[in-house]
Amino acid sequence: MARIVCLECNKECRDDTQLHRHLKAHRMSQGNYYSKHYPRYDRLDGTPIVFRNREWYFTTDFNSRANLKDWLDRVDKEEAKDYVRGLLLARKDRKNLVYSPSQVELRSLPIPGMHYMNRLFGDYYAECARLGFKNRFDRVGFSGAWKKLADSHRIIVDTREQLPLVFDEYKTVHEPLMFGDYKLNDDAFTHNCCIERKSIGDLYSTLTNGIARFRAELQRATDAGFNLIVLIEEPFETMYELSRRLKRLDIVISPEYVFHNIRMFSQEFPFVQFLFVADRNESSEVIIKLFQSDGQFKHIDLQYAYDTLNLCGTSRPNT
Repeated sequence: MARIVCLECNKECRDDTQLHRHLKAHRMSQGNYYSKHYPRYDRLDGTPIVFRNREWYFTTDFNSRANLKDWLDRVDKEEAKDYVRGLLLARKDRKNLVYSPSQVELRSLPIPGMHYMNRLFGDYYAECARLGFKNRFDRVGFSGAWKKLADSHRIIVDTREQLPLVFDEYKTVHEPLMFGDYKLNDDAFTHNCCIERKSIGDLYSTLTNGIARFRAELQRATDAGFNLIVLIEEPFETMYELSRRLKRLDIVISPEYVFHNIRMFSQEFPFVQFLFVADRNESSEVIIKLFQSDGQFKHIDLQYAYDTLNLCGTSRPNT
C-alpha cells in the first residue's frame, strides 16, 4: 500500500489523516502545507485557491461559484459543456454516485446549479442520463393544480415539536410520530408526504452529533414507504453565516462537513429531499402546498422549484 511522505521532513505517513496530525509537529496548518507544496490557482483570475479542506482544494479550479460561472460564460460553449461534464463524471466516479446530483448537492459544490445546467445543455436530466446517472426526478416544476384540503383534514404535529409552525387556515392535532414533525391525517391524499422541520442550528446539530439517530429516522421513513422532506426554515446561505458565528465562539463546525452529510443522505435515501426556504412563515406555506400537490413533489427537485419561484413566489436569484 502506497504511503504518503511529508514534504517538510520526508517522514512517511500511513494516510492523509496521519499526515494531517503530523503537520502539528511543524506548526503548520493543512491549508499552509498544501498551498506551499501543491499550489493551485483560480482559472479566472489567477489568485491562489483558498483551502477549505483537502478534497475541495484538489477538485475545484475556482475560488467562488461566481468565478466559475464567469469563466464558463467567457469560453466557447462546447468547452464549457466538456468542462461541466468532466466535473459531473469526476464526482460520479470519485463518490460512486448513482443518482444525478440534486440542486442542493450542486449548490453546495463548486459546480453550476440546475438553472445554468439547463441553459447550457437544454435538459439537465437528459444530460445526466447520458452520463450514466439515474434521475430521481422527471419534471422541473409544479403544474399548479393544488388540491384543496377537506374540512375533515388535520395537520398532525409531532408531540416533541418544541416550536410548532402556525397554520392559520388549517386545524392541527398533536400526536407522536415515528418520523418527521408534520403530516396530514390522510396519507393517501398526500401520497405519503411527511415533513421534518429544522432550524439552521437544528440542522448543524443533527448532521454532526446526531447523525446516527437521523439516519435511523430516515431509514424508518423509507421502510414505511414515506417521502420525507427535510425543510430548513432559513435560506441556504445561512449555513455559512452560522458557521462564522460558531467560529467566534470557538466552535468549529465546517459547513462543508454538514453539506457533505446532506449529499451523502441525498444519495443514500432517494425518497428524502432537503429544502431550504426563507423563514418559518414560508415553511408553513410550503408544507401546505406539498400536501396539496397530489404527489407532484415526488417527481420534482424541490429546491430547484423553490429557487425558480415555482413553489413560492418570493423573489430570489436563479442558481
